Amino acid sequence: MPSPDEGPVPGTGAFCYVVLCHDDAPAALRLARAVRRSSNGSRVLLRHDRPAGYLSAEDARAAGAELLRSDVRVRWGGWSLVEAMLEAARHAVDVLGAEHVVLVSGHDHPVRDLAAWEADVRTSGADALLDVDDDPDPARHRYRWRTWSAPTGTPSPARRVSRVLWQRGPARWQRLVLAYPTSRAGVWAVGVRARRDPVEALGLPYVKASQWMVLSRAAVEVVTGAGAARARRVFARCRIPDESYVQSVVSGDPQLRVLEGPTTFTVFPPGSASPRPLVADDVPAALASGAAFARKVDGSPASEAVVRALDAASQAPPPAG
Repeated sequence: MPSPDEGPVPGTGAFCYVVLCHDDAPAALRLARAVRRSSNGSRVLLRHDRPAGYLSAEDARAAGAELLRSDVRVRWGGWSLVEAMLEAARHAVDVLGAEHVVLVSGHDHPVRDLAAWEADVRTSGADALLDVDDDPDPARHRYRWRTWSAPTGTPSPARRVSRVLWQRGPARWQRLVLAYPTSRAGVWAVGVRARRDPVEALGLPYVKASQWMVLSRAAVEVVTGAGAARARRVFARCRIPDESYVQSVVSGDPQLRVLEGPTTFTVFPPGSASPRPLVADDVPAALASGAAFARKVDGSPASEAVVRALDAASQAPPPAG
């Protein structure tokens, strides 16, 4: 396996796979090894904000990867996740010399031969490859969101406020406050509707898409640059900005070529906000999706069978003709 010290070859449009991982070191290291097998000219950056014992630089290096241990403490669904994405993307471009940054999770696994997929991305000329989805609440970016904590097991203040507005307030009040439970016990997301559409005021389209995407160096420069500072302030108050900030900013820049397409294949059960772990029966759909990766592949026995099937498929030669 090539050493991570071997830098990208100038002029090749080098790819860096940025792995956002948090609590499953074996899966993240397995992913790094799989990426380097499939694309030995790429770089892999493992990014996490856990203590030193979670992942070591030695473990990352042995897997052919670099380690970025960040001071940004991620809270899912909030702006800190965007901060982590932007920090890692800048590191990939500025330090590792990447021309394309691929954002994946620590529970992803390659579905395709990555060297061939990279060639397809280069040929497309895409500055951003986005997996756009329909927003079930297309006006939610009109709300300024904060979290509101309540003791576990007691009615949330946010819920009481929302219920009062719906039951007693005039119709216009019913659209002023929204409250949603988060994944943390006793913590609610509370949104107050803005008078004007803050994203429209920026001159941007509101685009909701998966956070797992591909960005060119030019796109990374745009979303991290001074010109997007106002947009960062606006989206920092949006709900789930990791699925809208980068996606909206690149889509609103006429100098960038934005294409639609999945980077990571996932299976969401009906009504669920999170994908379920993949099983062997999902492999044909993953292969047919056109995505470069599949998620969620964890350390369970069922996932090990999925990994073997994906490895066999991604390393197989393409069919003749």
